[in-house]
Amino acid sequence: MKNISLSKKNTIINGVIFILLGLLFVAFPEGTLQSISIYIGLVILIPGTIMLIAGFLDKSDSRNRNVIIFQGVITVLFGLLFILKPNLIGILLSVFISLWVILNGFFKLAASFSMKAIGETGWWVQSLIGFVLLAFGIYMLVNAFNVSVFITIWAGILLLIFGVYYLWEAFTGKIK
Repeated sequence: MKNISLSKKNTIINGVIFILLGLLFVAFPEGTLQSISIYIGLVILIPGTIMLIAGFLDKSDSRNRNVIIFQGVITVLFGLLFILKPNLIGILLSVFISLWVILNGFFKLAASFSMKAIGETGWWVQSLIGFVLLAFGIYMLVNAFNVSVFITIWAGILLLIFGVYYLWEAFTGKIK
């Protein structure tokens, strides 16, 4: 193992990290979502706090000072929201995906009506897909937290697949 190259070492490390993260995502999806939310909350909270400090330390009576303080307050509030309500990030992700699926359902339905109007024979397939997407999107929207757990589990499975692939590449591929 002494002669292993840096690139191969990096690939092995990536593989192991992806597998560990994948196992974590699959085994503890709710906890993973909460941890991600808290992390994002901290990432938002720290710059907000810095903005507040900078705004209050600015002794000028400029409008810029008030804008910085206002921006800092809003940023701190968002950061606290993610930290104090850790399930929020998963629900927001699920809501966003649900709305995207619903919108695609409407687009498929509109396309099917256009296809029918010009005499296309397969319009009903497009219409059926549109209705399925609408129903699925509404179901996802109503069950946002469960969907976020499902998405987390699938993300974990993808991480596991990539981790195994990286290890396979490192030990069987042409990586030097």
